Amino acid sequence: MTFAVSHTLRAFIAVRIAPPPPLRKIVLRLSQLGRAVRSVSPNAMHVTLKFLGDTSAESIPHVANVLNAATATASPMTVRLKGVGVFPRLDRPSVVWAGMEDAEPLIELARVLEAGLSPFGFEAERRPFQPHLTLARVKFKPPPELFELLDELAATDFGSVTIDAAELLQSEPRPDGPLYTTLATCEFTAEPREQM
Repeated sequence: MTFAVSHTLRAFIAVRIAPPPPLRKIVLRLSQLGRAVRSVSPNAMHVTLKFLGDTSAESIPHVANVLNAATATASPMTVRLKGVGVFPRLDRPSVVWAGMEDAEPLIELARVLEAGLSPFGFEAERRPFQPHLTLARVKFKPPPELFELLDELAATDFGSVTIDAAELLQSEPRPDGPLYTTLATCEFTAEPREQM
């Protein structure tokens, strides 16, 4: 593998998600709510498995090796995107997300990554991993329409997506949203488990 990196970079491990058409329509609606709500580009949507933060270029190959070993234990998975909510609280939203069902294999992959990365000095997350797809970020007090939308979509089923690889990504802040550069891609290569 070859890497195009600077001395220190902001990095994270994620799985990319191609949002189904019903969810793309919701992202479009969120983008029309004014300056307070900044929607995520559908082409940039992902679920972060492990945020690494400022990472030295020297440690990137080690991280890629851990990712490669972790994905070798994962098989392609299908998750369902269902419901819309916010973090941290409804009265003070900063992130609008779509929920994920049948995401246990993703939770297990995040756990394997945590264990594999801790010997390299990456701190374990304090909060349990909650798989979710960020749809928008709320910069300041949002319009009432956001809360109407949340109420309307609380239990909406947006369909299923298949996930078959994870990526090590570099994030560079830009005025129009972060630019993501793929440093390594590792496919899920384990055989699917037999259903009981």
